[in-house]
Amino acid sequence: TQATPGNMQGVDVLMNGETVTLNLDVNGNRDIIVFPDQNIIVSPQNASVTSASWDAATEALNIEADGTGTQEIVVYVNGNNEPNTIVVDGTAISSWVYDDTTKMITFTMEFGSIHGFLMSWYTAPAPPAPAPVAPSGGGGGGGGGGPAYYCGDNQCLNTEDCTSCAADCGECPVEEPAAAPIEETVTVPEEVPAEEPAAVPEAAPAENQTPLTPTGLFGLEANTANVLLGLLMLGALLSFGFFYNKKLKNRNK
Repeated sequence: TQATPGNMQGVDVLMNGETVTLNLDVNGNRDIIVFPDQNIIVSPQNASVTSASWDAATEALNIEADGTGTQEIVVYVNGNNEPNTIVVDGTAISSWVYDDTTKMITFTMEFGSIHGFLMSWYTAPAPPAPAPVAPSGGGGGGGGGGPAYYCGDNQCLNTEDCTSCAADCGECPVEEPAAAPIEETVTVPEEVPAEEPAAVPEAAPAENQTPLTPTGLFGLEANTANVLLGLLMLGALLSFGFFYNKKLKNRNK
């Protein structure tokens, strides 16, 4: 951007599809470098940016520029807040201004050749706390320093648990074994064989059987007995008729 020296103007910069307006002193030339992934815009005054990069591992912005004399550097850091450190030519500085309303950082650099600056938002993780050392000799008195945590001090701390220190952490809950599944036994009744019907003796062949002859009167054969019976009855009738006629004749005399 070319502008009249000492002239503050709003400069519109397109980033991620949106227009960002930066209020800049456009005295002389200003380079504008956009880092859309980090929502960062860098604009050195009267200096040309020769290289720019972002280090994701250290969350650091690295800029090299070439200019003349003391020049203003403006960095728009929306979404990143104020950096933790700013290093100019290898030396950390503290004389920067951060405006939380405009999300802009302003500081100055001395040029005369290519110079670089680094802005980092990286925070190193805190080192782990040293593990407490249990006092020797069963925790007796004496010795330098404060007492360390130990099993039996009525404090369930650090790596103590119900397994390693029941005195401080209490007994571990007893897990009841899972009940075994009840197997249901199904009794299948035995099949009772059906009784076979009693065997009916087969009739003897006709040729081996003696034919039965019907018997009549006095053990005689039926036909013979009938004939004799008829004769007796006939004889009785004849005798009755004879004597009846004789009786009638005697009355008539």
